[in-house]
Amino acid sequence: MEFKIPQPMKLEHDELHAELVKATKESGKVGEAAKAVAKV
Repeated sequence: MEFKIPQPMKLEHDELHAELVKATKESGKVGEAAKAVAKV
């Protein structure tokens, strides 16, 4: 059985991932927190 991810869910995931990548480039507490989330 093949599991297919619904397109709206994939798009939302991709958007959230892009925002996380941007946040990891921030300085200070925001950047630190984003890097911690990215590790998980």
